[in-house]
Amino acid sequence: MKKSSEERSRRFRLGVFISVGAVLLAISTMIFVYLLNSMNEDTNRQICRNNQRSLNTSIQQYLLDNNKDPTSSEDLVGTGTNALKAIPECPSGKDPYIWIPAQSGQLPTVSCPNRKDHRLL
Repeated sequence: MKKSSEERSRRFRLGVFISVGAVLLAISTMIFVYLLNSMNEDTNRQICRNNQRSLNTSIQQYLLDNNKDPTSSEDLVGTGTNALKAIPECPSGKDPYIWIPAQSGQLPTVSCPNRKDHRLL
């Protein structure tokens, strides 16, 4: 009789141990996935900001080469300037960068329509 109660007690403890282990594994997996997604978003944000910087640099290069402001992002690609081979895209979405025309002595610029946190500082 004593042996069977010890057996049940041992099985119960083993079940509790396995359950606790499964819960800890599930929690650690969720944390890992969250951190992985967070790192991916940080990378996308940095790529997007670098793309915007590249486009803004190309705008300045176009102005130096042609003595006039570009009228759209398409002016930055092709035979008129060697600054860009293609217009870059934000990795977080498929919408093209928003062209912001020159205003009151400032150069034209671009902005990301996909994410608000991708704006240049």
